[in-house]
Amino acid sequence: MATIIISRYTMANDSYIDLTYLALLAFLVSGIVVVSEFPVTGYVVQTGEKAVQNTGSAIISAADKATNDLLYNARIYIYDAKGGPLKNSGTGQGEAVFTNLKAGVYSASATAAGYKAGRGTFRIVAGSETRLLITMVKIAKESTPAGTGSVKINVIDKATRGRLSAIVAMYGERGRLVESRQTANGVAGFSLGAGSYSFVVRAAGYRDKRDTFRIAGGARIETTVEMENMSTSPTAQPSSAGLARFRVIDRSTNQSVSGAKVYVYDARGQFVGRNETAQAGSGIVVFGSLRAGVYSAWTTASGYKAERTSSFRVAGNSESAVTVSLRK
Repeated sequence: MATIIISRYTMANDSYIDLTYLALLAFLVSGIVVVSEFPVTGYVVQTGEKAVQNTGSAIISAADKATNDLLYNARIYIYDAKGGPLKNSGTGQGEAVFTNLKAGVYSASATAAGYKAGRGTFRIVAGSETRLLITMVKIAKESTPAGTGSVKINVIDKATRGRLSAIVAMYGERGRLVESRQTANGVAGFSLGAGSYSFVVRAAGYRDKRDTFRIAGGARIETTVEMENMSTSPTAQPSSAGLARFRVIDRSTNQSVSGAKVYVYDARGQFVGRNETAQAGSGIVVFGSLRAGVYSAWTTASGYKAERTSSFRVAGNSESAVTVSLRK
């Protein structure tokens, strides 16, 4: 395909019209998409009376390269085509959102405690939303520095005493997120310097639990958090709760995907819970005791691109079926 280059013309009133933008707009209206060999850098069309800016948005997440688990303690930095720094944001809700970005090519980097920095590139198209997942490699553990203490948090169901899969978010003295960890067999461990901390525990179908503590250098702390199931809590309203059943499949073969991880968020972007499909089975995961409302989800699996389900609705006393098709 030939590349057509049209120059910008200046009019008598010193306003200008960028004909490249108009040409692209004409192609889009007619249903024909033109791809240039050169990155689009964004345009402003001015007529002397008003200006229209070509912008889009980017949603960027970071994940552990080995496990595909999303990282909630990462910081994302974005750069322009020349490498100039533009913006940065944390992934406290599992993703960083950047808006009002001019059309063009950008680069991004991600940093997180305990991981090597990750990098990626993305393109912004006017009026659209671009998504990027940056995978990060965990740094091999070294000996614990002097003065560093350890905290072990056990998460269990208050009624059954069973261990739970949950996310534990640890915060420092000024409310700064230190690290978020997924429990393994109901346990999350942290290495922390001396000081005061707070943490929040979240698990699907359970009420959030918060607590604070202080740790001295070199000390070891172990605590157990008892989570209340919303379906059995005295203040719960079972009639307003429903469940979501996810089926994760390969987009090419329609076969079930084993070991896929599904992360669910509520309408405010707050993390609700995580579940994983069996290593051999139907590719189905279920989130129970969800309050009626609108939710979104991220799904990751080894060898596949991450997939975001923008929205699905859960109604009281009913089951919502969600099918996620993953691409390699």
